[in-house]
Amino acid sequence: GKMGVGPSSQEEASRIWTELAQKNPTVDDILGEYELEGSPYDAPISRATQQILISLDDPQDILARAVRERQTFTVTNEEALVISPALWGALGTHHFVVTPLVARNRSIGVIVADNLYSGAPITEDSVNLLTAFAGHAAVALENAELYGRLEHLNSQLAEKIQELERTQGELVLSERLAAIGEMSARIAHEIRNPLATVGGFARSVLKKPEPGRVETACNIIVEEVERLEGLLNNTLNFARPTQPRLQEVSLPELLHETHRMLASDLQNQQIVYRQHIVDGLPDIHLDVDQVKQVLINLLKNAIQAMPSGGNLQVAARLVPSPAWAANGSGEFVAIEIQDTGVGIEPEHMNQLFNPFFTTKTYGTGLGLVISKKIVEDHRGMLTLESQPGEGTTVRILLPVQPVSSEG
Repeated sequence: GKMGVGPSSQEEASRIWTELAQKNPTVDDILGEYELEGSPYDAPISRATQQILISLDDPQDILARAVRERQTFTVTNEEALVISPALWGALGTHHFVVTPLVARNRSIGVIVADNLYSGAPITEDSVNLLTAFAGHAAVALENAELYGRLEHLNSQLAEKIQELERTQGELVLSERLAAIGEMSARIAHEIRNPLATVGGFARSVLKKPEPGRVETACNIIVEEVERLEGLLNNTLNFARPTQPRLQEVSLPELLHETHRMLASDLQNQQIVYRQHIVDGLPDIHLDVDQVKQVLINLLKNAIQAMPSGGNLQVAARLVPSPAWAANGSGEFVAIEIQDTGVGIEPEHMNQLFNPFFTTKTYGTGLGLVISKKIVEDHRGMLTLESQPGEGTTVRILLPVQPVSSEG
């Protein structure tokens, strides 16, 4: 049993009827006063109801039959044998109605009602009223149960989200610490050789300060110091957030200027350079120095990938706004740098944009990382495709018009 409602004695019933006759309350008044009297589960009849335990496998028990058959039964004294001792102990009568609580074609309980203290007969109208009430009550109970489950699931979900946020925070911290540790190790590795060279030649000069030896040592020391300065600048460029200083720029002129800066390197390595820029490209908004740095980095990578010569092609054209771009970004310019160099091994592709990763015997491995960061700071995208032995293609997408940080 779950809950019982009603007086616990004839005296209590008489008192209740007298009060009801005097006050003539509404149903809402009765329910409100009933709730104020304390927990309905603590009432004597409710405590007696909670002691009822009936097996649904009992083929004769009337409550079990109502659940199984989903039917309403009116029980009279002649049918007393189908009433369990537990139910008799709670009701004190063999004259009652039992109707199932059915929700979604499934029995979820039963309601038992009697007229023990009034002695009034149980009429067909009363049974019909109880059956109708049971239908509404079953739906309400089912919804309450579903709501309770939903609250429980929401509570579990909130706990899981908090746990996920904690785990995510720990993971981010762990990744940051790991990145700092890796960066520190890489920087230490990169500066060890030039420092050793500087220290060695400085000590040799102190031991034998001969003019010729001093000049040679100083030149080497200057070269190594420049290497250290370059490493420091690259590291700062990678770590320091930089906001592009946008201005209207002619992309063809920027590409021609970059080509002129690298013309001697291209000639020395017998690389054939071709440039295809569509007519009518509009001026675009970008940071000249930053984008020039990107182009130089990418072109130098291509040149270094063709030590025995090859073909290098640079193309630029207008393309529609890509799906990932912010709304209202308008047209984009696509810049494509394609070489016929040695290419990149598949196992290295996923590491190309990791700080300090490099397949070269020299350099810091920050060129691609910094280039990607600069392009993304311009609300663009840098992608790379490569086939070992066939070459590499780098694509840059940049918006023609500036895009706000909110976009």
